[in-house]
Amino acid sequence: MKANAIAFLTVSVLLFASSAHADTADIREWLVPWPKKSPGHVYVDGGGRIWFISEKGDYAANLSPETNEFHRYDLPKGTAATSLLIDANQVLWFASSKRKYIGSLNPATGRISEIPLPDKKAKDPFALIFDDFGDIWFTT
Repeated sequence: MKANAIAFLTVSVLLFASSAHADTADIREWLVPWPKKSPGHVYVDGGGRIWFISEKGDYAANLSPETNEFHRYDLPKGTAATSLLIDANQVLWFASSKRKYIGSLNPATGRISEIPLPDKKAKDPFALIFDDFGDIWFTT
């Protein structure tokens, strides 16, 4: 059985980009404990936890690099999450490509909220990003 792995290259790229003459990069990998579920869309929160979601597995999860511990949050069946952000209150925001909504997950309570897309013709919300006012922008 082949296990999925996430290589957190964002840290490596930032380290490499900070030095124009760097010859090496520090790359660390962790095996995701839920195989064959396509983890991806990595985001690092203000506390250093590394968050990711699984489009095929309908979950959001985080890794604490200091302790090597993973924590998983199940999303509603059929969510097919494709993008994520973490706001200043540590709430995770995600896009549901199949069910056509923007969702939020409060990790402290496990509560999930769904905000349907206002245009019924819109499909596959993707590429969430915060603007300077804290509003979320995305493509469909």
